[in-house]
Amino acid sequence: MSSRKEENVVKEFYSTVGEYAQRKGIAISLISIVHRECRLDMLSPLASFTGGDSTNSDPSGLSNNFADIISENIIATRVTIKSFLHKVLEFRNEVDSNYTPEGALIKRFGGVTSENIVTFEYFPKKSKVLAEMEGIDVETIDELPFQVQIEYTAKNRKRYLQIMNMTQKVTKDKEEAKKNVNSEVVLGHVIRKTAELAKTGNFVKAQGNAIAFSHWANQEPSFKPKVQSLYDIIQKEKGQKTYGSTDAFIHRVHSAMWQKKSQKFHKHYL
Repeated sequence: MSSRKEENVVKEFYSTVGEYAQRKGIAISLISIVHRECRLDMLSPLASFTGGDSTNSDPSGLSNNFADIISENIIATRVTIKSFLHKVLEFRNEVDSNYTPEGALIKRFGGVTSENIVTFEYFPKKSKVLAEMEGIDVETIDELPFQVQIEYTAKNRKRYLQIMNMTQKVTKDKEEAKKNVNSEVVLGHVIRKTAELAKTGNFVKAQGNAIAFSHWANQEPSFKPKVQSLYDIIQKEKGQKTYGSTDAFIHRVHSAMWQKKSQKFHKHYL
């Protein structure tokens, strides 16, 4: 592509295709070849909008990757997930377009499998904001409610709405909280969110995000060094500015951290 204007036209085209596929309940997966030219920054909206896989494969592993994608069973299409927090909490590291007018976090996918995991971050609102809330005394709150609404089309082509409610106990004991942390889920979330921040050029915030989560290593001894590796990779990328798309960046993170020939960028974490 010879100009920035042409690049923007191409990006808009693939974003439009991805959004169309999402509305029609189609999941699009991408396979690129290691060390070969592939503009994942242009193509990635096809997978990210639809919930498909993005795989960077060694030529010798192509057959296995095709087999993996074909074997994945789509359990629902046209999926919309809304997450609601108590009013003393707010979401973090999400783009404005992911919020509904009532402040819920919303994410949409063309299709999902049983292995997809959607994650989000939240934290207490600022003390000044909490102090101005009528009828709220944060010192007396001992539990907080959460709700997730999942709207989807099932295999029988009927539309369903599933609502899940949960009440979570509040604790000020960090060590107690760490006992219930799923390190694998947290690591997957950290990699994706850190890559999204780095993709925008905000490397300082990306590194801060990685280090912030290193303290939440549970009983899994490999968690903290992996997050440190992520921090070091961001540091190296600072001067190069070659991150391109989130998916391409995540591939380089995975390759550096685990040195595998073939990596799926966001098979699990969306």
